[in-house]
Amino acid sequence: CDRWQIDVRDVHLLPETMLDDAEQSLGNRWKILHGADGEQRMIRLLDAAKKTSQLDPESSVAVAKSLDSDTAVRWWQLTLLGRAPNAERWIEVLEQESRHPDVAIRIAAAAGLVRAGKPDAAKTLLKDAFNSQSKFARHAAMLEIDEAGPEFFRSFGDSLFAEKGEEYVERLLLHAKSQL
Repeated sequence: CDRWQIDVRDVHLLPETMLDDAEQSLGNRWKILHGADGEQRMIRLLDAAKKTSQLDPESSVAVAKSLDSDTAVRWWQLTLLGRAPNAERWIEVLEQESRHPDVAIRIAAAAGLVRAGKPDAAKTLLKDAFNSQSKFARHAAMLEIDEAGPEFFRSFGDSLFAEKGEEYVERLLLHAKSQL
């Protein structure tokens, strides 16, 4: 599977917001990982995704010391920090990344802050992402709001609603409401 992902340069290792942005600027998804450093970038993405799937506290220590400059790799690294059993140890890193210019990074940081016990710090970030122009950002934000649980969802009051035709966001909202 790894060899196949590297050979085809599987862009699905990038979050949807980054895929959409890159597709808009490059003209298509194929170009995202088929540039001069495409294979090396793919290898770094795959490595970061694998580390994230293991949620090893020791991996989080190494990752926190050196976040990658590639935003897609960095997204995986922040996802690891926010989901690791020792997430509260990375609050300072997550707070710093909550000011990153990329919305996917801010969402990953916010999700980590919720899991690390700082939901108030995450609420504004997720609300801003939910209100963005990007349907992919809205979906990613709603997914994290839903995963944070009923108490966190309840703190948004009636400020969250889906645009007509945003099927996935609508489903997440329905799911979150059904948990109340």
